[in-house]
Amino acid sequence: MILFLYHPFSSMDILLWKQRLMQEFRFTEVYFADSPNTLFSLIGAYGQTQFFTIALTCWSKACADMLETVSQFFPDATYWILPQLSQKAPASPPRPLSSPLYLLSRTLPPALREQLRRQDAEAYVSFCKQKEDVFLKRNILYVESDRRRITVHTAQQQSSYYERLDTAERQLGSSFLRCHQSFLVNLRHIWEMRPEYFLLYNGSVIPISRSRRSQANEVWGRYRLTKTDTHPQN
Repeated sequence: MILFLYHPFSSMDILLWKQRLMQEFRFTEVYFADSPNTLFSLIGAYGQTQFFTIALTCWSKACADMLETVSQFFPDATYWILPQLSQKAPASPPRPLSSPLYLLSRTLPPALREQLRRQDAEAYVSFCKQKEDVFLKRNILYVESDRRRITVHTAQQQSSYYERLDTAERQLGSSFLRCHQSFLVNLRHIWEMRPEYFLLYNGSVIPISRSRRSQANEVWGRYRLTKTDTHPQN
């Protein structure tokens, strides 16, 4: 998960707390911004590929407007508003133990631990008993099976495992559609539906079997009505 942090106060320990936030709280990346507009730009550039949390160390109407816009495009994002950390920028750089970043880092464990645990369980999947390969579900384009072996396709790689497609379907959940005996497709990556196949944003063609065509059309139709995100970037 990515953390986008709005922190308008000058501080010399940003790199230190970036490292701490990533190591202790399992954020894959931390981006800092000193204005709502900059934060919005960062979210637009990097927020497409993973679930993310927004944390703000102060509050303003500009922040409210920014969050309202972000929520329209990223309904899964979580928000952390910490106005109690608001203070005027000190004349001299703050000591590490009194900086807003330090105070923010101390508030993260009780507020985010359960949320991160739950989102980890819902957002990630592994098809290995040893779990050395872990996928962010939203990054999987489709899963293809050949007898007792499945191949997981992402924009960057293809990985194969000894597993039944039925088991993969249960693990991946409702955001994936079984459109063929041998294919599971991620609804988020579908560009359009044709009578006999789905066309994905990356150009992949996923067949739709005759027996599953009616269900596929119904599921895809429902998904289109609720789809608010833009073309996924991987």
